[in-house]
Amino acid sequence: MNSLPSFQPATGLLASLDLLRVELAAPLAHVRLMRPAKRNAINDALIAQLQTAFVNLPAEVRAVVLSGEGEHFCAGLDLSELAERSVESGMHHSRRWHAAMDQPPQPSPASRERGQGVRSRRYCSLISP
Repeated sequence: MNSLPSFQPATGLLASLDLLRVELAAPLAHVRLMRPAKRNAINDALIAQLQTAFVNLPAEVRAVVLSGEGEHFCAGLDLSELAERSVESGMHHSRRWHAAMDQPPQPSPASRERGQGVRSRRYCSLISP
């Protein structure tokens, strides 16, 4: 039986992302959303940090496990932020989200939740512990 890889905290730029925790065990990366008080809802800052993380992963990373800190994987978009936007601004926000999620090699959210974060599943294989 294979043992689980030993993930090590990322260093440098990846370690400086305050809304994410990035750990590496090549060829895997574990990217954890760190907004548990907001059920890891995706806001502009988190989208920017996800894109930064995905673009700057080491070349040997071939798959990303995307999970959420706390009891919830991801509540989807932070609707409190969207309520203050025009329709046009909301569309740009959505495009940034899709651009960020187009970056990783093969993300897989480690979650049993089936109702929220639907857009992220478009790019993922769902795995259950």
